[in-house]
Amino acid sequence: MFAVVSVMIVVGGGFGVLIGLALLVGTVRFLRVAESAAGVVVAHEAKVDETPDQDGMRTCFVYPVVEFEDRSGRHHRVTLATGTAGYQPFPVGTRVEILWPPDDPARARIRSFLHLWFFPTMFTASGLLGVAGGLLFYSWTS
Repeated sequence: MFAVVSVMIVVGGGFGVLIGLALLVGTVRFLRVAESAAGVVVAHEAKVDETPDQDGMRTCFVYPVVEFEDRSGRHHRVTLATGTAGYQPFPVGTRVEILWPPDDPARARIRSFLHLWFFPTMFTASGLLGVAGGLLFYSWTS
């Protein structure tokens, strides 16, 4: 029975590693084609999670709204896809470096750990911990 649990933990961790590596590859591909510009955070958009947690509470996510101009001088106002739960790491008025794919400014990201590397790092690290934990659990129970 312990062997089955260990295998499940290792497999779950392996999926976490695969997801993290896929996100890492996506970020590297994004950075290879991305254009950059100076931008400014002009607002925040709050979105409440549709699904309440076990206590019936809903989480409010805050997404920065950024304005920037591309190389051709066109003005863009974009609500970024990466938000935070309740706090604003980039206050209104903060000047930031914006990266975006040339064909889709709506997919812009701020050049920061949070917007580029947080999710690949989180999934890879937690997956590796799952694999290591599953292997340790197996070795202790064998």
